[in-house]
Amino acid sequence: MKNKPIAQTTLFTCLMYLVAFFLHTPELHAQKVAICHIPPGNPENSFVMEVNANAVSAHLAHGDNVGPCGGEEAAVVPFAVAVAPNPYPETTDISYTLQQPGHVSLKVYNQFGTLIETIAHEQQDIGDYSYQFSATHQGLTCGVYYLRCTIIYPSEQILETTTLVEQ
Repeated sequence: MKNKPIAQTTLFTCLMYLVAFFLHTPELHAQKVAICHIPPGNPENSFVMEVNANAVSAHLAHGDNVGPCGGEEAAVVPFAVAVAPNPYPETTDISYTLQQPGHVSLKVYNQFGTLIETIAHEQQDIGDYSYQFSATHQGLTCGVYYLRCTIIYPSEQILETTTLVEQ
């Protein structure tokens, strides 16, 4: 059995600390999003629940929806990004809905904090938006990347960081 080189082990340790930092940063978990939870095999018993913004993509992946169920009153969802699939083998879809116009900045960074790609940096109107990202299509290696989303509304600024894992 071969031992891993020290540099590779050190890099892995640094990556794990970075992931732990981003996953446990309080401001990343502060924003709550209302979703319509649809129980598998029992859609007539759907209900609205609030989840952390960074958990929305997991709920969307198994069939839940952002916002109210059926005839319920709509909750104000200022911004929630969904990344699916994640981890991903080749490309991942980054999507979100703006409930009000705002300036959107979507930037992808590597584990060293180097900007890899600016996906969007513009004023956007109300609506649904979707982009694709792939590190390997840009000549980079598979690995861990960070999507930093900044939305500036007239009355507030929202910052969300999501981990992207390309296999």
